[in-house]
Amino acid sequence: MLKKTRIEIGTFSELKDTVMPLRHTVFYDEQGIPRGVMDDEYNDCATQCAVFENERLVSTARLLEINGSYTIGQVATLKSERSKGYGKTAVIALINLAKEQGASEILVHAQRQVINFYRELGFTVCGKSYYEGEFELVDMEKSVGGK
Repeated sequence: MLKKTRIEIGTFSELKDTVMPLRHTVFYDEQGIPRGVMDDEYNDCATQCAVFENERLVSTARLLEINGSYTIGQVATLKSERSKGYGKTAVIALINLAKEQGASEILVHAQRQVINFYRELGFTVCGKSYYEGEFELVDMEKSVGGK
């Protein structure tokens, strides 16, 4: 069967019922992040991206813009579909959207184990690692032109 990838970008209210079950599976069930941590006040003002393969949701991410600063986060891919490029598809779609909106750089707060994922997309480490709960994070940025 030929694979058919589709990307959907929209508001949280438009995509909430689509993206949240996958985020809960990845962040709460797999990673053990305490319930509610990922359900923050930024969801409602962030642009959501959903990547579908043959009409099945396989990956999601969000783009948050606050006062001209752009952050990509909450990137989640089904465990069975990782390393197939779906997460990259979601992040690239949001990078392109941020560029269209005039971003000059984009920030991510990367978990230590996914630094190479972001490096492959052109992000570089821009600070020391830090902890949020038990998770080691590092800030990474990517220059995208714009402004």
